[in-house]
Amino acid sequence: MTGTSRRIETAVERPHRIETILKEVSDVVSSIDDLDDVMNQVVRLTSSLLGVKNCSIVTVEPDGVTLRIRASHGLPRSVTENWRGRVGEGISGYVAKTGKPLLIEDVETHPLFARKSKKRYSTKSLLSVPLVFQQKVIGVLNVNNRLDSRIFDKADELMLSVLANFIVIALEKAQMRHRLRETERIETELRVAREIQESILPRELPALTRWRFAARNVPAREVAGDFYDAIAMPDNRVCVVVGDVCGKGAPAAVYSARMLGYFRSAAQVRSTPSEIISFVNDLLTPEWTERTFVTAIVGVFADDGTAAFSSAGHQDPIRLSAAGSVETVSAGEGFPLGVMAGANFVTREVRSEPGDVFLLYTDGITEATDSDGEMFRRERLEHALRSKPADSAEDLVKHVLASVARFVAQAPQSDDMTVFVAHHP
Repeated sequence: MTGTSRRIETAVERPHRIETILKEVSDVVSSIDDLDDVMNQVVRLTSSLLGVKNCSIVTVEPDGVTLRIRASHGLPRSVTENWRGRVGEGISGYVAKTGKPLLIEDVETHPLFARKSKKRYSTKSLLSVPLVFQQKVIGVLNVNNRLDSRIFDKADELMLSVLANFIVIALEKAQMRHRLRETERIETELRVAREIQESILPRELPALTRWRFAARNVPAREVAGDFYDAIAMPDNRVCVVVGDVCGKGAPAAVYSARMLGYFRSAAQVRSTPSEIISFVNDLLTPEWTERTFVTAIVGVFADDGTAAFSSAGHQDPIRLSAAGSVETVSAGEGFPLGVMAGANFVTREVRSEPGDVFLLYTDGITEATDSDGEMFRRERLEHALRSKPADSAEDLVKHVLASVARFVAQAPQSDDMTVFVAHHP
């Protein structure tokens, strides 16, 4: 067979080979969801169908500078796991920087070829093409050393470039599926977290002759760890607790559930707010970490009209009198829960008058932010309380949340908001 007839045969066969390769890669992409599995299968198929000894996909890391091997065929694992390159340096770096294919017919004479790599891989001929998505180089596809010992030529470069374009599409599809699964996972976690949160919050609040209670928790898009409860105690008293667990999602919701379990137990065996907080604090101390940062405010309301408060690093309650005056009730400056064993907490007792209201809340209220970055703050919360007579605890809860909603307008909610109102009618 003459050289001319051989070239004609090759030219006829190449479109069929490209079609075969693309079909094989398409089948892989359609059947595999994991991005790393897709890349590993792609380099294996490329090696087999192009008849090369080594094939690798090098990607540009998020920093835009570092290169790493994401998938390879025929390379030692120690190399693929440890190698790091830089855009602009070496062969892959050159292709990543220029966005142009690089065909090296003889590595012995090419200035970009690193001799230490030559010694490691025994490379003779090499071909690298860029992986480009939306006019940005996201990686490099490399092949070297044909099994039939031929030197790569321009026809091979064209074929690999066509394959690279298809690989980019395949990788983007795999990444989209990965992002979709991640979104679904997050949505599932948030749904579970919200279900946990809803299950632990009381469906009905107890009432006393001289006290009426109302509360509302408004979850953020990412569920945080706000919690509240009103726990019936002996001697016609009610223990109210409002708290905030640092963190978001299901872990924070689960931890909130544990907090309420501790407080419900403490309210049955301890009497004053400081004793209740101390009890819970000592339960939490052995397991405390920076990831379990919890603040809480506890109030004990009695049928003689008294209210007593103690704080574990939480916002002080606000008292609104029947005459419309607003004051802060100092509940002490205790440590957040679990930080220090035997920490000292204080109780502040207040005698209420008919028409008085006590408001307990989390920082999602005062730190609610509008589109300009301005926070609602304590001053606006006090103004909201002054602007409406306290007809009932429920009405006041609705009024506070409506005031916050008007302020933030269309700005997204970044944290849970919890409001608890105790009204002495």
